[in-house]
Amino acid sequence: MARYRLEICKGEEVRFISHLDFMKAFERALRRAKIPVAFSEGFNPHPKIAFASALPVGVTSACELVDLELQEELPAAEVKQRLEKALPPGIKVNAVNRCHDKQPALMAVINRSEYLVRVQAIPDAVIHYQLLQEAIKSFLGKDALVVEKKTKKGLRERDIRKGVYSLRGWLEGNDIMLEMVLQTGTEGNVRPEDVLSGLISLGLPLDKDFARVHRTRLFSV
Repeated sequence: MARYRLEICKGEEVRFISHLDFMKAFERALRRAKIPVAFSEGFNPHPKIAFASALPVGVTSACELVDLELQEELPAAEVKQRLEKALPPGIKVNAVNRCHDKQPALMAVINRSEYLVRVQAIPDAVIHYQLLQEAIKSFLGKDALVVEKKTKKGLRERDIRKGVYSLRGWLEGNDIMLEMVLQTGTEGNVRPEDVLSGLISLGLPLDKDFARVHRTRLFSV
């Protein structure tokens, strides 16, 4: 067996497919590329592919991390080259690296996501630079900030403040740009839409339904 770690992007062409469909598209590309993926043993074997973190529908990414196990050793450059020819538009391979067998699984180590969010004010509202900075300062100055989250069991309240590690913002024309580092992984997830809800609760008139979210980095600390 040979283990590889890949970094791939999810572009605008596929931003509205679910994480499950994104994984299926990646698996089909591996088959088209004739890359010998290893399978688990047992009654229902499945390919040994593990994504670091699920990406919500509508969110693009420059940096999705994937662990892949192959039945035989292949040069990393060859894996990348074959995949590039088989992937559909909107999914690209940034890098393929051979991993040590004892390297920890991605899901066990990744605990931070960095996002860039582009959003506008609600109709008839204006957000100027000072108002934006005051809202961010108020957000970061709080020990707790409770927002409502949609779950399968309905709306639930959750304190997101401790899962927001950094937040900064600026203006680009009529757009408000927000860069944030949020909690990701087995200990909990905070989504960019939660941060927008928090800023709205502090009086910033954001139109979060039309926000454009791009994940720029997955990492661990």
